[in-house]
Amino acid sequence: MSFPIPRNTLLILVILAAILVVALFALGFVSSKSAKEKAPSVPEIILSEEEIIKQRAKGITPTVDVSDWKVYTDPQGKYSISVPPQFEQGGIEGFPVFTLYDDKGTPRAELRITFVPRDSGLSGGVDILSLIHGLEAGEKIEVYDTVYQLIRGVSIDGCWASQLLIEEDVFAYVTYCGKQDNVLTFFFQVFARGDLEKYEPIYNSALATFRFGQ
Repeated sequence: MSFPIPRNTLLILVILAAILVVALFALGFVSSKSAKEKAPSVPEIILSEEEIIKQRAKGITPTVDVSDWKVYTDPQGKYSISVPPQFEQGGIEGFPVFTLYDDKGTPRAELRITFVPRDSGLSGGVDILSLIHGLEAGEKIEVYDTVYQLIRGVSIDGCWASQLLIEEDVFAYVTYCGKQDNVLTFFFQVFARGDLEKYEPIYNSALATFRFGQ
């Protein structure tokens, strides 16, 4: 035997169901919005291939505008450098790591900086400056089963440095500079084959902002 549901009760149930649907929709919207806000995005700071070709044709090392970049200063005041605001800072004190993630949280590019005593072993366990001394552009050298190719010599705030290329299991630019009894190292890595040249203007621009502390 069934009993009819009072009209008022039925109306209340319909209203409650409607409220529940709206609440679930709102919760999903907020969660989706929060996820999008938290997810970092690849910045529009990459030069087009056409622009890179134009700059090189003029004999200019490809660079980008750095006016809105953030300045990182070494805790001990050894140096400062500007990096794009989209690069997230990590690492530990004195050994900063700046990483660019895409909108899925996957790393796309990373800059690591070390400035350590030449004989500390922290610069790779070898006297890299002695190994690369005298190399000509295009020449290669193997260190710990990794092949480095010299690209060019560059000035880092008055310190003459060697910029090398790694394109094997790792795709990276490495720049070494000897400052008194210290070795300054910039290691710029990308995580997809073919991306190194795309992000090179960012790397060049960051190096151009580097300044030694007083």
